[in-house]
Amino acid sequence: MKKVFVLIADKNYIEHAKSLFYAARSVGKWGCDMCLIANDVPQDLLVDFYRFGVQVINKSIDNPYYANFYIFDKCTKKCDFVMYMDCDFTILDNLNGLLDEKLIYEPVISVDIEPFKIHEYFCQGWSELEKINALKEIYELYDIDRFGFNCGYLSFNTSIIQDNTLDEIIDLAKKIQRINNHTSPTGSDQPVFNLYFMKKVNYIQNKKVSYWRESTDNTVVPHHFRWDAPWRFTYYSNRLKKSYLKNYIDNLNEFYKSFDYHDKSNIFLN
Repeated sequence: MKKVFVLIADKNYIEHAKSLFYAARSVGKWGCDMCLIANDVPQDLLVDFYRFGVQVINKSIDNPYYANFYIFDKCTKKCDFVMYMDCDFTILDNLNGLLDEKLIYEPVISVDIEPFKIHEYFCQGWSELEKINALKEIYELYDIDRFGFNCGYLSFNTSIIQDNTLDEIIDLAKKIQRINNHTSPTGSDQPVFNLYFMKKVNYIQNKKVSYWRESTDNTVVPHHFRWDAPWRFTYYSNRLKKSYLKNYIDNLNEFYKSFDYHDKSNIFLN
């Protein structure tokens, strides 16, 4: 099975992507392909990724959250399986520990469940009456009283992608744009993915993927989220021993040192 590890970054998080790619190789023992979906990044800032063996797909998308839609571009089907995570994760253990061998061949998406109902992603800050009226049509089409999932980690067999999947996701984003103010005034990918993939999700068990403050000894990849992003702080957690900052710097330094011996033949989109 041909697998690919995918990150997304604009020019503000290029260094974080480098650090995480190295962590995936070293700590995560990822021996398969790697791909960066870059959003409006100058070519001179992408050279190091090519040197490390990362295939780069450069897009120019106004809403940075919508860059995540391109994980489901049909070109991704050149691989059989995708593991995607945001750049605000830390990798603590072998990434293969996140995979359910019974599901990696099925058209489902493995995700981290959230303690929020899907309807909470919409009309944030609106009055209750405004929200009820605005969500009437969505309620008729979707079960938005169920708990949602966080889109920071997604893993799936690419059989879930059809020729029109990306177009359908983009169309859905346009349809719900008025009520999607999740994370930013122009909305995010999370409400869109929660509706589109509602019947195709598998919830990862045992806190293997977890908000970092709720992580356990089972956690393979703790997630920091935008308000608690690791680059905002110099501490991490006594229980997890190392600060994110130290992990970030150490992995970034090793990323650059690796150029002399890294096998550059492992390219995603040959």
